[in-house]
Amino acid sequence: PEEKRNKEFYRLWTMKESYIKMTGEGMQLPLDKFEVDFEEGIQIYREGEKQNCFVREYQLSQGEQLQYLISVCSEEEKFVLLKEIAAKADWSGDEDLTQNQDFINDLAEEIGNVKNNLKDIDTYISKQYGMGRFRSIYNEYEAKKRNLRKIDFEDMLVMTLKLFREYPDVLKKWQQKYKYILVDEFQDINQAQYEVIRLLAAPENNLFIVGDDDQSVYGFRGAKPGIMKEFKKDYPGTKQVVLNVNYRSTAHIVNGALRVIKNNRLRYPKEIKASMKADKTVHVQEVKDTAEEAHYVLDKIRNSLKNGQEP
Repeated sequence: PEEKRNKEFYRLWTMKESYIKMTGEGMQLPLDKFEVDFEEGIQIYREGEKQNCFVREYQLSQGEQLQYLISVCSEEEKFVLLKEIAAKADWSGDEDLTQNQDFINDLAEEIGNVKNNLKDIDTYISKQYGMGRFRSIYNEYEAKKRNLRKIDFEDMLVMTLKLFREYPDVLKKWQQKYKYILVDEFQDINQAQYEVIRLLAAPENNLFIVGDDDQSVYGFRGAKPGIMKEFKKDYPGTKQVVLNVNYRSTAHIVNGALRVIKNNRLRYPKEIKASMKADKTVHVQEVKDTAEEAHYVLDKIRNSLKNGQEP
């Protein structure tokens, strides 16, 4: 939600700037609805500009004229395109699927994963949609975007990687700009992001990464926690610092979580200690669906407040 909010905020801000440049007049846009203060707004704008500058350099490297610069496709535009394309595909009598938003979300997600993991669409096999059908939808989606002079969020990453690989002079410029690189939440990095980071960090390789392989939750978006596991092989001189004290949860929660996560074999072995005392034991509550879960949590909050517990 925060990533989507930031992209929409940046889109409206740049729209307002363009309008002012063209007309010399002000433009009222609902920027207040994003609930960001001035400093956060500036930060979001700068991050958007940083991403877009890579896209602009890529376009110029391909000989494209400035007046035909492409723009970033919003999530809503992406879903409209995919719904239109998917509706024309043969679903063996189950065409109603394409009207289901979850179905379109899953389709968009898989297309994103193909790009994030640098897969070749000509050899990629979709388990959910089938090889031929998925490839046809993917290729038509890409063609329609090109005709509209649009790129999606994953394209910005793939195009940046292509730019760096094919134009050493551009890569050198950005390597000189960023001498030291820190990457947070490294467990959620995908292959394309990692390749960009590796190119940017070279040749000094002043990389500082922070992550917890036990907390990787974005596999559905192409994140590969295995990259973190193999980091030492890519950078043999790496020094590892394990932060093994948990300051957030009680001992019962930490120990209970460790008993579960230890079953994961693709992780760094580590023993986590809790700084807080054991206190109450872990309670596991079964519910039949998300609605019952929400009611259960709400009742617990109300009871806690009624018993004098501070929010």
